[in-house]
Amino acid sequence: MRILLVENEGDLGQAIKQVLVGEKYVVDWVTDGAQAWHCLESRWTDYTVAIFDWLLPELSGLELCQRLRDRQNPLPILMLTALGQPENRIAGLDAGADDYLMKPFIMEELLARLRALHFLIYQG
Repeated sequence: MRILLVENEGDLGQAIKQVLVGEKYVVDWVTDGAQAWHCLESRWTDYTVAIFDWLLPELSGLELCQRLRDRQNPLPILMLTALGQPENRIAGLDAGADDYLMKPFIMEELLARLRALHFLIYQG
């Protein structure tokens, strides 16, 4: 499973990547929305799942979701953000996120949510 991780907090991004690589995922980690969009538009890379922080430089995670869905791209998206008010969760899901996990979180829950998205991809 190849994951695009878009997280601009250096320590958190590094920690997430380390855990995911330890679980045998291939992870491309970028720190802003413009870099993420470049990765998503590449013909050379095919992602299984994307993890977007909402509050990113250049393009927000919400804008990335909207762009993907506007192009009919079905890539599963997990929104990982500190914005946890009900209106934020609703906006994220309405923009096209498949799941929404609020910071702070535990890594085991992140892994469980990725397994659930993976199951939906291959069993749904």
